[in-house]
Amino acid sequence: MKIDVGFQPIGKHVEVEAGTTVLSAAQEAGVCISAICGGAGSCDSCHVHLGDQEQVSKPNRTETDALDADALDAGIR
Repeated sequence: MKIDVGFQPIGKHVEVEAGTTVLSAAQEAGVCISAICGGAGSCDSCHVHLGDQEQVSKPNRTETDALDADALDAGIR
């Protein structure tokens, strides 16, 4: 299943397969997101705000370790 991922405020969109990471979708769309660790979640530099949390997976262990409950509830990953 394909999903549409939009990057604001620049207005870029890309269709990716479900299960694709936001970082991978950004790279495919040509959107530069700083991720020194390559998306492993160890550098804590590539936070994004999810406008629609219904279409994404639940936070994984790396995300719950790095972010507090308020940030996760607000759609920060």
